[in-house]
Amino acid sequence: MSCSEAGLRARQLFERGERASVVADRLLAEGDQPAPWAAPVLTRAAHEAARSGEFERSVVLLRRALAVSTPTVDLDRVRLVIELGRIEAASGGDGLRRWETAADQIRELEAADRVRALADLGEATYSSGLIPAARDHFEAAYELVSEPSTSDLVDDETMGRIVAGLSTSSLLSGRRHAGVAARLTSLLDRPPVYPDVPTRALMASAAGEVALGVDMSADVVRRLVDGALGAEPLPSTVLRTVFEPLGAALSLTGRADEAVALLDAQLADAHDHHDLVAHVSLLPLRAHAHLLAGRLGAALSDGVAAIDLIEAHPGATRLADAPARYVVSVALLEMDEVAEATAVCDVADHRERWGGTPMHGWFLDGLARVHAAAHRHDEAIQAWIEASRAFTLVGGRGVICEWRDGLARSMLATGDARAARDIADEQLDVAESFGDPRMRAIATSTTAAVEPDHRRAADLLRVALEQLPRTASHLTRCQLSLERGARLRRAGLRRAAREQLGAGLAIASRLDAHRLERLIRDELVAAGSAGAAGSAGGTASGTGGRLTEAEQRVAALAADGLGNVEIAQRCSVSRKTVEAQLTSVYRKLGIAGRAELATVLAPTVADSC
Repeated sequence: MSCSEAGLRARQLFERGERASVVADRLLAEGDQPAPWAAPVLTRAAHEAARSGEFERSVVLLRRALAVSTPTVDLDRVRLVIELGRIEAASGGDGLRRWETAADQIRELEAADRVRALADLGEATYSSGLIPAARDHFEAAYELVSEPSTSDLVDDETMGRIVAGLSTSSLLSGRRHAGVAARLTSLLDRPPVYPDVPTRALMASAAGEVALGVDMSADVVRRLVDGALGAEPLPSTVLRTVFEPLGAALSLTGRADEAVALLDAQLADAHDHHDLVAHVSLLPLRAHAHLLAGRLGAALSDGVAAIDLIEAHPGATRLADAPARYVVSVALLEMDEVAEATAVCDVADHRERWGGTPMHGWFLDGLARVHAAAHRHDEAIQAWIEASRAFTLVGGRGVICEWRDGLARSMLATGDARAARDIADEQLDVAESFGDPRMRAIATSTTAAVEPDHRRAADLLRVALEQLPRTASHLTRCQLSLERGARLRRAGLRRAAREQLGAGLAIASRLDAHRLERLIRDELVAAGSAGAAGSAGGTASGTGGRLTEAEQRVAALAADGLGNVEIAQRCSVSRKTVEAQLTSVYRKLGIAGRAELATVLAPTVADSC
């Protein structure tokens, strides 16, 4: 078939209403450039390919569309250049050159089109993790629509995108935007009864500021969330820069189930539209909501899925990797999988990836917890101190993350009781200002941790348990039950200790929180409880402690002669994770290496993976 015949056939397919991808395949078969009519068809096919993660195909289609489109600089052409840059970045290339071209072309547009193009460019650079550049583009758009002569250039949805994008990108780059901050102050002083879309977008973005360390009371956050949700759903066009902070705000103020419901709907929409970037961005938020609700398996599943997608498509998003690793490491620690949590936090270039943003603080908090779990308290202290700088980057006190609790406990473990008490006092003051019951309870437990008198510590922990909401914070309630039971036992109140520990054990068993289950069983034995020494997840044990289920599986396969690569494939984990697990197995069993495994392990079913 000749090139002209192929072009004619493609045009006929297009006029019959065939899918853009099918028409594009026919056009790509041509040797010559397609006619200008094909540009929008190629663009739609490129969008379909990008949403499915076929970035290389999308780049080819967009380059062909750009080549055949009219050379006149207009909004459609600028948007095509912006989208090409976004897809090139998502496929591992450099989209910056395209975006620089787009920025130059934007100057030639009429004012209204310039605002829309700047909003698009802000969202493209935001998606690729170029937060300072995104802030600059949103700021330029905001300044254009803030002038009296141009205030009516855009509709409410575009204005909502600009306001939310500017607010979020400014905070992520370490500073608040003065204009947006002034609008927020006015909004809090005189909240509207029926807020418009830009106001609701600002409310959502402002509510999410608490996750980035901004000082704000829990009551204010709840009012902002309720105003942002409104009576009608927000437009999908403001998805990324609105639903990310909104989901975080819901989770962090005791409304994790509402956050999951909101994020379920947005993830379903992203899936239906094959929008990989939105999917990757929202997964860590739902994972965090599941974690706060005590659903460890769901949190782990979402977090691992996000990490896997980011590794497969490194240009799709950058910042989402940090909170995903935080959730996965914390969930694994609670499931008593220390070796796997260590592997998740083994990111040598984390400062280059996320440094200079509040998101770095979440990764560092997870890393510090891993160090503390391995009794590397000096390293944990350094990681928490670095996390504190990230969480206070925008001028707040970093109230919402529990880094002060961990820092105080690690300081106490190294013998620095005075510094630990100072941090505990600071944590209590910050939690009282915030006003959230869960954060108050955690702060009270931190005060109890640095209290040397066991009876007084037990009384403080009773208060902390009373402060917790009855219908949520199950993991926190379980942890506090363990701590109070241990203090009661040390105070000689063994019966009361057994009652408190028994309540905690029931929660731990229900949540599959194997770390807490193991520690509670150990305390129950020490408190004189008969039958409490049953295994919480493993049968082989030695001087280093009981093996986890994952460690047992890996050890059994290694004892049967499988190499690390084969074990990794059988158990669907990385080779590095297998190595870390085997190192933990050898330490716990008190053996030198693989050759001794078969003699110390009980017979197992090697195909349990």
